[in-house]
Amino acid sequence: MSKRTRSEQTSTPAQTRKRAPLAVRIIIGVLAVLSLAVAVLAGINIAAQRQYDAATQALQENIAKASKDDADFKKLLSSQRSVNEQFAKVSAQSHILLPQINEAVDHNAQVSSQLTSKLQDQIDSTQAQQNSDDTTEQQPKSLSSLSDEQRQQVEDMLKSNEELGKDQESSSANDQNNSTDTKQQSSSSVKPW
Repeated sequence: MSKRTRSEQTSTPAQTRKRAPLAVRIIIGVLAVLSLAVAVLAGINIAAQRQYDAATQALQENIAKASKDDADFKKLLSSQRSVNEQFAKVSAQSHILLPQINEAVDHNAQVSSQLTSKLQDQIDSTQAQQNSDDTTEQQPKSLSSLSDEQRQQVEDMLKSNEELGKDQESSSANDQNNSTDTKQQSSSSVKPW
């Protein structure tokens, strides 16, 4: 009996190992499930952060474009509506996001909605101005959807534009008179030889 082969000696200790107690196996299983849940939540937060970053970048670009004089407000408005949708998708997951992400998303979503409303107001006022240029006595249809305060602002802007146009016409007429006088003076001083 003392002469066992090596293979028999090595296999014997492996067979005699005991399994971990049931409580330890349950604790290991619970820790594995918790680790998986934390990994999933971290993945969701990372994806939400990326969506938030993309929406914020688009918002910043729209703000920069809106501040230019030659901005196309209709294109900006459609772009801004898609930015609002991106923020809405991220905020829909707010119950599982980190508080810092939630606060940032809420703040930028509010800024985005304010920009959208200002773009819509600008488009409405531009259309109102175009309609008033076409028919001076009729009030534009788009003004009926505005509040009293907005309607008053649009009317004030239209009045100031009309006054500015009259001032420009009178200054251009004065410029023409001055240039005619200058031509007459220079022609009288020209010698015929």
